[in-house]
Amino acid sequence: TAQGAQVLPLYITNCVYNSMGDAGEQEMQVALRVFAHYLGINADSEQELLAVAEEVFYDLPKDWEVGIGEDEHAGIPYFYNTITGESDWKHPKEEMCFRKVKQARRDIEINKK
Repeated sequence: TAQGAQVLPLYITNCVYNSMGDAGEQEMQVALRVFAHYLGINADSEQELLAVAEEVFYDLPKDWEVGIGEDEHAGIPYFYNTITGESDWKHPKEEMCFRKVKQARRDIEINKK
């Protein structure tokens, strides 16, 4: 597993917070902003791209969930396969995530013209 990481009781594929309450939802919002930053999105100046980051963040393959790192990795999302036990700091569909952000930026620029 990713060092310092904890699997949260989430079933992100369906975007359902499974009895996490407000604290869990707040942790996921922080993790989402960290993920957006990783994708090169400036959450302050590119608000319109946060929806794209959220969409790809939750677009996980079957049997994958999101965990949140602890200690020195606090707030950093990692991705965990519930069947194989594999975990990684990279999103399992990372290339697709970067492509969607790049395309959304192009679309925004085209619409500004």
